Amino acid sequence: MTNRAPRLRFWMPAAIVLALALGTRAEADIILFVSKPNYAVGEPVEFALVNASEHTIAVPNGTWWRISDSKGTIVDGCEVLPLELEVQPGKFLNSGWNQIDCDERPVPQGRYRLDAVYSSECCPGLASIEAFFEIGTAAVDLTSWGRIKARFEGAANLPRGR
Repeated sequence: MTNRAPRLRFWMPAAIVLALALGTRAEADIILFVSKPNYAVGEPVEFALVNASEHTIAVPNGTWWRISDSKGTIVDGCEVLPLELEVQPGKFLNSGWNQIDCDERPVPQGRYRLDAVYSSECCPGLASIEAFFEIGTAAVDLTSWGRIKARFEGAANLPRGR
C-alpha cells in the first residue's frame, strides 16, 4: 500500500475542471477519477477524489480508498485510522497504488474496483463512489499495428506472410 504525498499529474487539471462543471446534487459532485482504464502489471495506479460540491466532505484518514478484485475481496486500503480528513469544496485528494496487496504480495492481472467512502455536511450518513480499472490488459493503439507487425516480421523463427 502506498499513500503518496499529493502531486499534481498532467491529467488532474482537466479532471478537476470537468468535475467542477458537472452535477447539481452533492453526491453527483464528488468524483473519483482513475488516471487511465488499463495498467501494465507493476505500473502504479493513480487516482484522485474531487470535491466539486459546495460542501465539505470527510474521508477516513490513513487510506481513504479501498481496492477490491473481481471477486469482491479487498486487496488494499486495509489501513483506516479513526480520524477523518476533510476535503474542502473545489479541492481534491490524490493517491496511488503499487499493485501490492495487504499481505505485501503482487496482485494478479484482472479487473479491480476502487472505492472511496465519505460523509458530507449537507447529507446525513455515509456515501460511496467507485471507479474500475484493469491490470495486465492494454488497449492496442491503431497506430501501434505497424510496430507490432515490424517486430513479428523481423523475428527469424516466425513464418513470413506473403
